[in-house]
Amino acid sequence: MILTIARGGVYGAGSPIEHRQHAESYLRTVFGFVGVPNVEAIATKGIALGTEQRGQAIAQADARSAALLQWARTYRTRDGSSSFAAHAAIFASFSGDKERLMTREQVSAFAERAGRHRVQTRPERAPASRDA
Repeated sequence: MILTIARGGVYGAGSPIEHRQHAESYLRTVFGFVGVPNVEAIATKGIALGTEQRGQAIAQADARSAALLQWARTYRTRDGSSSFAAHAAIFASFSGDKERLMTREQVSAFAERAGRHRVQTRPERAPASRDA
């Protein structure tokens, strides 16, 4: 998951207004809750701080986007734990049931089945006690 966020101010670590940054942390929490734990964020920071700052922020975000796209393009050719070869080896060595999802329709159908399973297997909650 890739988030692109435009921020009027600069809320980075160590900033005196760091506590005001809520969009990215909120979205990371929401996506983590629904099962998307790996979120990459590209933030355009300080766009309300003037024309020069806006231009610099957009250039930095463009550079980060280009770097991320280049990283994605090398997926099948790079080495390491985030490579196609590493993921293929994990898939091949897994002895449980497997499902190869090649189309959007297959992914959608799998997600729908997984969602139904998750709802059906959720444990029952005990009713709240009225004794105080």
